[in-house]
Amino acid sequence: MTLAVATLVAISRARLGAPVRHLLGLRLEADRNPPPDLGHVLALTAHNVPIVAWPLLLGVVGAHRDRRARSLADALLLACVLANIAPVGAALGAYGTRLLPYIPQLPLEWAGLALGATAWLIQRRRPLRVCEGVAVLALTTTVLLCAAVLETFAVPHRSRHGPLAAASMRARPVAGARSCGNAICADWDYAGSGHSSKGQG
Repeated sequence: MTLAVATLVAISRARLGAPVRHLLGLRLEADRNPPPDLGHVLALTAHNVPIVAWPLLLGVVGAHRDRRARSLADALLLACVLANIAPVGAALGAYGTRLLPYIPQLPLEWAGLALGATAWLIQRRRPLRVCEGVAVLALTTTVLLCAAVLETFAVPHRSRHGPLAAASMRARPVAGARSCGNAICADWDYAGSGHSSKGQG
């Protein structure tokens, strides 16, 4: 899906590139982003966990017990996943390879997004035991913590002493988007535009 959107925007860059860049408003400039710190890692993790782990709650509220409720949950999950990955694809198509240094965390954020979606797919067939739900939540949190470390430290940002060094960007995805929770409705955090916001994983 991400590659499909990226390809569409890239092929139609003459017509879609400028509007997409205007809509996203990303500033891919390392010096506009503050130096990394542990607080930002924790804030990103806390922000992303609800965005990708909320499908665990679908079983808690009994969405798996009724056919119409299952269909509604499926539609909601699909919409939230698309809302996270489509903007990332659009950004890749509009900005090209210039965007890549700012999204090293994306595979991990999407892995977290996949874990949340998988939790619901399992619950459609049978309820998760408490220990299973806790294990999924712990694994998801660990993956997103690693993603936050990359998003904070492994991208271009401003050095504490002046020279350029590292920044970060997120698809709020999930990831990442990054919420119909935060959704999973995509939100970019630092993508070179200073502090901001919609790529999760």
